[in-house]
Order: sequence, then C-alpha cells, then structure tokens
Amino acid sequence: MRRLLAVAASSLATGLLTATPALAAAGTSATATVTVSPETVRPGGTTTVIAGCGTDATSATLSAQAVGGSSQVGMKRAPDSSGPGAYAAEVTVPDSTLPGTYQLKVWCSTGEAGTGTLVVAPNGAPTTGDGSTASGGTHRAVALAGVVLAVSAAAGLVLTRRRGDARQAP
Repeated sequence: MRRLLAVAASSLATGLLTATPALAAAGTSATATVTVSPETVRPGGTTTVIAGCGTDATSATLSAQAVGGSSQVGMKRAPDSSGPGAYAAEVTVPDSTLPGTYQLKVWCSTGEAGTGTLVVAPNGAPTTGDGSTASGGTHRAVALAGVVLAVSAAAGLVLTRRRGDARQAP
C-alpha cells in the first residue's frame, strides 16, 4: 500500500512539474482578450463585449451570430481605462435565443482574434453575476489544485509510513 501511495504521489508531482510550464506558456499567446460583462443574460438582455487588441489596432469586429445577432458588429474604442487597443460593443440577445453557452468571436485589425463566453439563461432564472470569477486565472487554479493534491498525497504517505513504523516497534 505504501508503495502504491509513493508511486501515485511521484506521478502526480511529475505531472505537475511537466504541466506547469505549459500552463504558463498558454497565457502568453498573441490572441485578443475578450471580456463579456455581464457574462449571463436572459433573452432580450444586453451585454457589453470588450476586446483587448494590440496597441496598433485601428478597429475590431464582433460576431454575435452565435446568439442570433449580426455577423459583423463594428466595435468602438473603449474608454481609456480599458487600456490601449481596447474596443467595445453592446450586444442585445434576441428574444428567440435558446438558453445555453455561446462563443462571441472578435477580430482585430492587427490580425489578432479571440472569443468570449456568453451564457443565455432561461427566462425567469436568476442571473448569477458577471462571471468575473470564471474568466481568467483558470490555468493558475488548475496548477494550484494540483499542488494541493500533491501535498495531500505526500502528507498521507508520511502518516501511513509512521503508523506502519509504530506497529512494528517491539
């Protein structure tokens, strides 16, 4: 049993050490960042989409076709607080849109592209916030959860080993 726990802890630690650089690199791609706020709306509701394009961007276009909107929505420069190269557009979800999760796509004049997630809730269902805790940081959360699991496995191995040593004492 101890050998099994040791192998499991070792495998988990090796997996984390191998995956962590890949997770860190995943956040450095040259794609546009897309934020949808609020992230959850009902049919007929409005949300704002903000795209973070490169500083050289001169325009950005949004496709709301996934929710039954226009395939080419021109985006306007976002307020300075959003940073350079930021563009924004409001999207009204058509009343006929079915509940579900949809991807809104953005293309920047610099060639960057990105997607943002919009959740359409059923009419009468409560909206659950703007999704700020669900967007971004996902890779860090996965890595942190893996570290917690590895530490827990190591602690379990140590405790199991101590119990075994105590039982063998004369």
